[in-house]
This record gives sequence, C-alpha cells and structure tokens, in this order.
Amino acid sequence: MTTSQAHAYLDPGTGSMILQVILGGFAGIALAGRLYWHRFRTFIGMAPAESHVGDETGHESSKSRSDL
Repeated sequence: MTTSQAHAYLDPGTGSMILQVILGGFAGIALAGRLYWHRFRTFIGMAPAESHVGDETGHESSKSRSDL
C-alpha cells in the first residue's frame, strides 16, 4: 500500500465553515418554503385562494360605515 502526497490542508475551521454554509443553505431553503408554501398550494389547486374582504382578521364586519 502506498500513500500519495496531498498538497492541501483542511483545518477544523475550514470544516466548520463548510458545515455552516451547508446548514445556512438548508435554513434559507426552509424559510423560503415557509414563506411561499400557501402561494404554491394555491397555484397547484390544493388550497382555496384567500379573499381580502373584511378587516385585518379576515372576518367581514357586520356594521357598515354609515352605521358608525
């Protein structure tokens, strides 16, 4: 068995940086998936489209502006 010479050195800091880049990539993909999940489901027809009628909670108010 013979060994070949390596002309590179990877110290523990390099391995840690590579791991951090990989984990950061997974976190970024997970965040993007979470932000666009509803839009994706609506696009493929698995979820109904949101209606923006009513107040901030999504419920229609029973009073009109003239009643106030």
